[in-house]
Amino acid sequence: MDFNFAENAKVIPVAVPALYSTTAITTEWINMKNAKKATFFIYTGTIATGSTAVTLGVAASKSGTKSTVTVASMDLGLDYFYINGAAAGASADVYTKTTVSTSTFDLASTYDSRILIIEVDANKMGQFTDASGSTQSADYVRLVHTTGGADYMGVMCILTGLRYQDDAPPTALG
Repeated sequence: MDFNFAENAKVIPVAVPALYSTTAITTEWINMKNAKKATFFIYTGTIATGSTAVTLGVAASKSGTKSTVTVASMDLGLDYFYINGAAAGASADVYTKTTVSTSTFDLASTYDSRILIIEVDANKMGQFTDASGSTQSADYVRLVHTTGGADYMGVMCILTGLRYQDDAPPTALG
């Protein structure tokens, strides 16, 4: 099977590697209408000891339109993520599936110099009823990371299972 990454996947840099000490990372809304899966990669440097929660949100549009009645339900359930072993160790390319019990998880200080992988299946993003009573499809997803201290990291999202494969797949941010 010949898989050309640039033609068969959409790579989206959503948070450049930086020190996030006073501001949260809130990625842009990513349009999932033309993809089967979004995979977020959080690549860390030094993680402070504060509580730094990671959650996913869904919406009906790139402006973040969601229900004003059921706002809490617009957080996308998160069952697990993957994390690799220590960066310079023999297990750097070994990923462990880590269960999430509350649909969110904290980046621990033990996650220094790691890669965390969060997968989102487009078929599981669901629908919701907006304030006017209309049914909306949750076609957009974003990752939110609150900051609890001096966290060095970056975030990338890769869309796969694209409906329109081409030399340059269309943007997913519009």
